[in-house]
Amino acid sequence: MQASYAVLRELAAVTSRPLPPEELFQASLDVLRRACGQVRVHAAGDPAPDGALAVDFPDDDSQPRQLVVLCDQHGSPPIDREALEIAALQIAGALRAARERGEETPRGAAWTDALTGIANRRAFDRTLASEFARAKNSGAPLSLALLDVDFFKDFNDRYGHVEGDRCLREVAQTIAAGIRKEADFCA
Repeated sequence: MQASYAVLRELAAVTSRPLPPEELFQASLDVLRRACGQVRVHAAGDPAPDGALAVDFPDDDSQPRQLVVLCDQHGSPPIDREALEIAALQIAGALRAARERGEETPRGAAWTDALTGIANRRAFDRTLASEFARAKNSGAPLSLALLDVDFFKDFNDRYGHVEGDRCLREVAQTIAAGIRKEADFCA
């Protein structure tokens, strides 16, 4: 129970900052992921995994959604239902307030690379910090793969920037297509 109150206090600090809605939403989910491990948001009609804790997420801006916290290795959720319901209401209220203040950013623009269409460096840094904290708290392993396109400068010089951009998009989309698990991330 004490952990639930700590999560709500940290969430209150994040949701009180004047951030654009998408950034506010990601920062709020990061707080929950650091404290609870795996947290998902999905359509209200989708079934939650066995043993997961799911509550309605009352966000006016989209289809009905649920905030889902997966259970830890002992089969129990790391946060109680009442605290998760309060968290969902707190995040939704902060999103509404941010939209009313006009702090809108194009959906996903702050987190997506315009050229490749995959997550950008900012999203990578945030996700790495969140996943590192989750792995540290749970004792689970964390893997990171870095890739380099060999001789790309030569390709770009020979075929031009338009073909170089096309090549980067194709490489990025091929890597992104290989993502198999929800927890996997490509940037």
